[in-house]
Amino acid sequence: MNMWRRIELVCGIGCGVLGPLPFFLRHGAYTFELFRSSSGNLTDALLLFFLPGLLVAVGSYFHAVRTRTFGLILLLVGGIFLTFMMLVHFFSGAVFYLFGVPGGLAILLQGLLALIAMISVIVGRVPASQQRSYGKG
Repeated sequence: MNMWRRIELVCGIGCGVLGPLPFFLRHGAYTFELFRSSSGNLTDALLLFFLPGLLVAVGSYFHAVRTRTFGLILLLVGGIFLTFMMLVHFFSGAVFYLFGVPGGLAILLQGLLALIAMISVIVGRVPASQQRSYGKG
């Protein structure tokens, strides 16, 4: 595993870890009570932050460690969504108002890590002509 795949893996795992954090940093111990009282909040949290972060984490693992192509697809689907959400939150300025400073930083960092993971895939890609061919005399 080269340096670019390690960067991809670390950034992907970071995205998965940061997924549920914004809601917990905003509401603390009352987060579970909030989710129990309104299922819409739980759906928003899962669809906007946790699921894309999980896609990036699983995709980066399967692409970097297992060298599977579907891992790259998962990484790109989750990463493009998180990068788009990071840009929307950053340029709207409402991320710190809605989630507070720690939650806002967690959202922006999750998008930044997804962007770094996607860039490391593009930069670290080795053309087929330069790969070593094993077993050929």
